[in-house]
Parts: sequence; structure tokens; C-alpha cells
Amino acid sequence: MRILMMLIIGFWFYVNGAAQDELKWKKEIERLTAIEVQEVENAEGLILLTGSSSARMWKNFGDVFPNYKTANHGFGGSQMHELLYYLDDLVIQYNPDIILIYEGDNDLSAGKTIEQIMLTTEAVVDKIKDALPEAEIYFISPKPSLARWNLEQEYVDLNGKMKSYSEQTQNVHFIDVWFPMLNENGKPMEDIFIEDGLHMNQKGYEIWKSVILKKVAHTTE
Repeated sequence: MRILMMLIIGFWFYVNGAAQDELKWKKEIERLTAIEVQEVENAEGLILLTGSSSARMWKNFGDVFPNYKTANHGFGGSQMHELLYYLDDLVIQYNPDIILIYEGDNDLSAGKTIEQIMLTTEAVVDKIKDALPEAEIYFISPKPSLARWNLEQEYVDLNGKMKSYSEQTQNVHFIDVWFPMLNENGKPMEDIFIEDGLHMNQKGYEIWKSVILKKVAHTTE
């Protein structure tokens, strides 16, 4: 009964939340899907990044995988249910080999429960698997930040759930950027963020690049 209620609540939340946000992101989605995929001569396939603003602001993401075509379809300050709503437009129609997803950060800040976020995460995976059964899906963990450090425990708990789910699900992987972004005192490094204390500068993205390359290496070899 509890699982059924969670599913009903999750479905209601997705339908109502996504419908309300459709127009909010419509122009940005249209802009993203109008951009050509970054072509690479003799490319081995397509790696697509999507998710919220920490993904969107990774301007040189294409340099991370020089032997692959790449696309950065991060949008706005999105949440997981919004990605689910636009999954066909942003991801599935491009038939990527590898999908990197950064969501959950804004969900927690908006007051979503971990159960709500995970229900939507599973729906995202199910939809991708139905359309692209061979694709490898990588969830980048919600990051620590100066601006949202008051939610530290919620982030730790969500990352634990995402990691556990990924380990139990075929072709789904978890990339932990949480711990690499902490200093020796277990707090967010102060010099890897821009002025808002939430979004990263190039030094922050270099940490992401290093961690992601190590995790994705077995797929791209």
C-alpha cells in the first residue's frame, strides 16, 4: 500500500508540476534543440550532458571527451521532474551512447522529499531504457556548495539513495562529486565557486572533469 501511495503521489506531482513548468522552459528547450551537436571527425559516438544550471554553465564540456560528439543540454535551474517532462526533446531524440545527468540539487532546495526525487529519478531511467536500451546513464551527485550547506544532511542522504539505486540498476552509474569538492575540514572548498556560492568556476569544473573521466573511462575505452 505504501509503494502504491508513493507512486500515486509521485505521478500527481509529476503531471501537475511539469504542466506548470512547461511554458517556463519552452523557449530555452527550443533554443537548445536548435543547436547542432558538436561534431568530431571519426567520432566514436555521442555523449550528452543534461540537468540543471551546473550542467548548463559547463561551457567547455565538449573538451572533456575530444574523441566523441558532445551536446550540453543543461537547462535553467531545472529539477528532475522537468527533465522527465522534456526527456524526448532533450535526450532521447539524439540517441546518445552516454547520458550524464545532473539533477537533485534544485529539488532539495525547493523542499522536495528524497522519496519524491527518487521516484522521478526512476521514471527518468525507465523512460530512457525503454527508448535507448543500450545507453549508459550516469548520475552526477548533487554537489556541496557554500550557498546550500545548511542542507548538508539532505544532500548526503539523497546521494546515498542515488548511489544505491545506481548500483542495483543495469547500465546506470553514480558519479560522486560530493567528496572531491570538500576541503580537509569536510566543508565545501571556497575557491571553486563564483560569487553566488552556488555555481562553480573553472577550478570547480576541473574537479568534475577529473572525477567524471575516471568513472566513464570504462565505457569510452
